[in-house]
Amino acid sequence: MTKRHLLSLLLIILFQNQVFSQIKISGQIKNEKNNPVEFIEIQLQNKDSIVFKSELTNAEGKFTLETEKGEYSLFVRQLGVIYHKQKININKDTYIGIINITEKELQLQEVVITSKKKLIERKVDRLIFNVENSISASGGDAFDALKVTPKIQVDNNGISMIGKNGMSVMIDDRLIQLQGDDLINFLKNIQSDNIKSIEVISVPPAKYDASGNSGLINIRLKKVKKGELFKSTLNTTYEQKTYATSSVGNSIYSQVKKISIYTNIFYKNGSYKVTENRKYKYPNQLWDEENKRREYNDALSGRIGLDYKNNDKNEFGLIYFGSLNNPSNKEIDNTEIYNNDNLLTSYYSNTNANRKIKEFTHSFNTHYKKTLDTLGKSITANLDYFVTNQDTKRNFITNSFVNDDYSYLNVLNNGNQNIKITTSNIDVELPYTKIKYTFGGKISFIKTNNDFKFYNVLGDENILDITQSNEFNYTENTQALYFDISNKIKKWEFKIGLRGENTQTKGYSINLNQTNTNNYFKLFPTIYTTYTLNEKNVFSIDYSRRVGRPSYYMTNPFRTYTNNYSYLEGNPFIQPEFNNNIELSHTYNDNLYTAISFGYLENGKSQIQILDPNTNISKSTYLNFFKVYNYSFDIYYSFKKIKWLESNNSANISNRKTVANELLNNQIVKQTSFYFSSNNTINLNKSKTLFTSVELLYKSKQIINIFEIGEVFNTNIGFKYLVPNKKIQITLNFYDIFKTNIYRSSSFSNGVQSISKNYYDNQTFRISLLYKFGNNKINVREKKGGNESESKRTN
Repeated sequence: MTKRHLLSLLLIILFQNQVFSQIKISGQIKNEKNNPVEFIEIQLQNKDSIVFKSELTNAEGKFTLETEKGEYSLFVRQLGVIYHKQKININKDTYIGIINITEKELQLQEVVITSKKKLIERKVDRLIFNVENSISASGGDAFDALKVTPKIQVDNNGISMIGKNGMSVMIDDRLIQLQGDDLINFLKNIQSDNIKSIEVISVPPAKYDASGNSGLINIRLKKVKKGELFKSTLNTTYEQKTYATSSVGNSIYSQVKKISIYTNIFYKNGSYKVTENRKYKYPNQLWDEENKRREYNDALSGRIGLDYKNNDKNEFGLIYFGSLNNPSNKEIDNTEIYNNDNLLTSYYSNTNANRKIKEFTHSFNTHYKKTLDTLGKSITANLDYFVTNQDTKRNFITNSFVNDDYSYLNVLNNGNQNIKITTSNIDVELPYTKIKYTFGGKISFIKTNNDFKFYNVLGDENILDITQSNEFNYTENTQALYFDISNKIKKWEFKIGLRGENTQTKGYSINLNQTNTNNYFKLFPTIYTTYTLNEKNVFSIDYSRRVGRPSYYMTNPFRTYTNNYSYLEGNPFIQPEFNNNIELSHTYNDNLYTAISFGYLENGKSQIQILDPNTNISKSTYLNFFKVYNYSFDIYYSFKKIKWLESNNSANISNRKTVANELLNNQIVKQTSFYFSSNNTINLNKSKTLFTSVELLYKSKQIINIFEIGEVFNTNIGFKYLVPNKKIQITLNFYDIFKTNIYRSSSFSNGVQSISKNYYDNQTFRISLLYKFGNNKINVREKKGGNESESKRTN
């Protein structure tokens, strides 16, 4: 950001009262005894009957609203009852005078108004999964919660939207600059009971980072609610897969005058089993590889946050998240070799390995919000710092007898990975009666250091192999500016945004003395058009362009061996991929949503397995090697006609065509796939203390890049019981009841077919106990922001 931009922003802040001055409407409310009425709501509606201002009277019954010139309707109401309304024409500061209301049963006491949110909410650009109301998500972690989030596909290979490519993940609107295993491990340190909701944003506005080819996932964590003086939650979970895992956590939410404090701590320990089976069909041989692993978890994580609200115009906050994680595994990898007659030969490969990791993560955030007026004009600034350090030790011993060649390897891999990420951003929102302007900027600095040593173990001596070792440093800096404008004209709503991002990357391998740089500037437009035919029918058409940047581990040329015939190697020359998506949707009566979309992915990147039929060596690396054309139809239906049943159902039909380049012999792979999920919550008693949930999921065969992924059927059942005072909650969950959630894939490389069948111990029994205590019923009526209506209209 230039000095000129900073000066302009400073002038806006210093002269906000002159630049954004508003006309004031004031008055006073009294009852039939001429006493002032406190905490009664004053609403201001425009010509379109849109409530865009809402204020509560003070102890003297007085109120002040700020707005622009125009004709309005003023309402005095409480608990849904309208006590007074009048039309007003405003062109200067106006004192309405005293308004007397005569309702005898008007309650002057302060009131708390609460309502239970739906499990799943559908908005124009996103689907909101309210995790706090989900039975299936109880007692797990964020990774578990994503597994039961509609439209999301989660496995050990990553997170993606059904029928589309990978997504990026945010925590409270802040992008997590991690991918692959690093992202999965990070999410496993966040307890699901501390998550408020998960937003699946298919067409992100220009405000958000352009990363994430198929949109964004935004995980919103719980904070202090207004009126909660002190509240604490204790929870413990026991989980049984092949092996057992247990966890315990505590959350505290407190509010003292102008300060809100929230803190969580979470500990998890246990293990689970992974079985991966891969077959390689070479011209003269079949290699049948089975890898069995036991993965151990030992993680402690915590979060503490503080919000300070000096007045209605100034808010300041600090957040810290940290984790200490010591995962490890033991694995046995066996490969049997068959001849063309499908007879087992005397050739084989056997590997025994174990890995230990010590990892710590620290994340700091400070944020400040300046509200400029009661319409909701504001300036928000964020500064984030993230650091994670991982020390890895992996030892493997391999015995191989292949094609009359015997080999023995005893290898020790020691590695250190350090990641530091610093980001800062500023956002300005300027809502008016019918139009809203939003603009801002962001800068980010990512630095990773990777030092991997490869030792040949001979007796008690470790001999460094320089040719197999590598020290690799990677930096990525991005500068972004954005703006968007939203407007409403009668039944039409428009929102147009543009984001520009300039990115510089540099990768340096010390051992290879090799430097690779990349510098590119790209524009990412977003367009939303919505037409409201009537109260029940809303149509919209949206367009967005997104980017998928390669992560640091993809660019590291270091080799990680599974055995002496199989290894993973990064690619320092890999480039970003880009996705264009257009979507036409219709919402009926707020419970039926349908959409038709088209997506085009160019310069697609992915991990690819290259099989050499001459040496039988399997090399996995990352390449830009394909483009994708995707046609999709989505339907979502929420059934609400039975009081004791809430049923949310979604389905997707997509036709995907992947065209590979010459690296994979110009393969063309086509597939039409189908997805269906049904999430049903049933109330089992009149007191609403016993619930059950039934979740069904089916995915037909689909194509991801050039890989054919097999069909999956999954069934989950859960029970939740609330002890009559509702301070104790017991949850039982049974996941993958029929053990059908198995990952299958097939692909070709150099004429060699590779077939995988992997099971990640998905069949699970989980029991969790949650206890709430504290003073969380303070008589305060929650005040809504003055720009709530505008915010809803721009969602």
